[in-house]
Parts: sequence; C-alpha cells; structure tokens
Amino acid sequence: EFVTAYSEQHRVYHTLEHIVSMLDEYQVIGGQDTATILAIWGHDVVYDSQVNNNEYRSGLHTLRVAERLGVDSRLYSELSRRVNMTKHPSTPTHREDMLIVDLDLMILGSSETRFDTYETRVRQEYSWVTEADFRFHRSKFLQTLLDQPSIYYTDWFTEKYEAKARANLERSIKKL
Repeated sequence: EFVTAYSEQHRVYHTLEHIVSMLDEYQVIGGQDTATILAIWGHDVVYDSQVNNNEYRSGLHTLRVAERLGVDSRLYSELSRRVNMTKHPSTPTHREDMLIVDLDLMILGSSETRFDTYETRVRQEYSWVTEADFRFHRSKFLQTLLDQPSIYYTDWFTEKYEAKARANLERSIKKL
C-alpha cells in the first residue's frame, strides 16, 4: 500500500527513494523504534502539493495501516505525533520526533548535486504554481529554516549536515 502511494505519477521527490534514504540513515544511527519506522513510511503517504493538510491525512492513513498490522495501540499517539512533526517547520521535544524531522530534512545537507536535484524535483511537484509565486514562497520557506538556531535537532544530524544544509539553502535562495 505504501509502495503504491509513493509510486504515484505526480510524485517526483516524495517517492520511495526519499523513504528508503530516511530508513537507511535511521538504520545507520541504530534506530529501531517501531513508531518511528512506521512514521517514516507513512509521513508522506498522502501527498498533494495543492493542499496543506498532507501530514494530517498521512497520519490518519498511517494509523489505519498500523491498526490493520496489529501494532500496539499504545504507540498510536507517538506514531501520529511523529508523522505530524514532518510539517515544517516544527518544534519536536521527544528524541524520536527530533530524529524523524532530521531524517526528513537531511536532503538539505546533501551534496550540491543531490540538493539541486531535490530542488528541481520539488519544483516539478509544484509545476502548477507560477514561477513568481513559487520563487516567493519557496524563498520564504527556506529562509524560515535558515532563521532557526539550528536546522537539525539532534547532535548526529547537526554535526553531519548542518553546515552543508545552510550553504545549500543560502545558495538556493540566491538562485530564487
């Protein structure tokens, strides 16, 4: 079900590649939390660039999947909270919430080539938006991330990605 959703035609960035990269990095840092793994899978399962409640709808969908899978209902609030944390910017307070936010934003700290591909793909997902509107809103969003004391919440991601993310965001804003 998740694979089908992430393979929808209109998706260019919010695809299985994004999910796999998050899962891979979560494994590298030793992550094993069930609610976080399900939240990674479910955080963009509903994705429509023309609405602003994707995280909420994805959270509901992920909870329905978790219920069908027989996941302990005591994890539901954590699962829902984690999915909703991926609406950026957010202010996570729990460690696993911080991790999912960092995982979702790790692309910002990737190589210039990979970051530029990400930016191109995001633009394609918003192809219905005029160039002027896209530039305005994208710049505003990226600046919001830059204005935070730190883009990432955990030491692992801050040390590994923060400097490169800031450089990529600044470069992107100048291009916009």
